[in-house]
Amino acid sequence: MVNYCYYNSEIGIIKIGVSDGAVCEIGIADCPRGSAPSVLADRAFKEISEYLNGKRKVFDFPIAPKGTDFQRKVWSALREIPYGETKTYGEIAADIGNPKAARAVGNACNKNPLLLAVPCHRVLGANGSLTGFAAGIEVKERLLLLEKNTVCKIKGSREGAFSVSINYILPPSDEGADCLWQSLSVSLEAPTETAVERWHGFASLF
Repeated sequence: MVNYCYYNSEIGIIKIGVSDGAVCEIGIADCPRGSAPSVLADRAFKEISEYLNGKRKVFDFPIAPKGTDFQRKVWSALREIPYGETKTYGEIAADIGNPKAARAVGNACNKNPLLLAVPCHRVLGANGSLTGFAAGIEVKERLLLLEKNTVCKIKGSREGAFSVSINYILPPSDEGADCLWQSLSVSLEAPTETAVERWHGFASLF
C-alpha cells in the first residue's frame, strides 16, 4: 500500500508516495488530498525544498521506483547524470548498451515515477531541445536553470533585429535565505557588427 503526502512548493503541489520504507513516487498533483503523516515523506520533501532553493545537489532519502527491467536500467542511468549537466536520449541509450534505443529511453523517461530524484529533466533531445516533461516544459527549464545557475538565449543575426535574454540565479546571501531569480534582456533593432560580436562574447560567459 502506498501512502501519499502533499506539499506546496515553488513548482506546484508535490505528491510523495511512500511504501515499505522507501519513496516510490514523486510527482506534481492538481490539488492536495487527505493523507496520513509520514516521517519519510517529510524528510524527502525537506530535501526537495533544499534542492529547489539551491542548497542541495544530491538526494539521500531511499527510493524504490517500480517499473520494467528496461525502465529501471534507464532510470539508474539518469541518476548518474551529475547535477548541472545534461545528456541526450541517444547518449543514455548508449550508456545502457543499446545505442539504437533512444525512443525507448524517451518512453522510459516519460514513465519515470520519481520526479527530481530520478532526474529526467537532465535529458534533452538530440538537437538540445527540452522536449517533453511530465511537470511541463517551463518546470524543466526552471530546473535546468537552477542547476546551471543561468540560461542564455540569443536570437537574431547580424542582418536583422537581435536580442539577448539571460536568466540567472543569485545564490542565497545568508544561511536559510532563498535563491533570487533574476533576468536581463537586451534588444537591438539594427545592431552594428561590432555590437553583435560584443554581445555574443558577453553571452558566452554564461
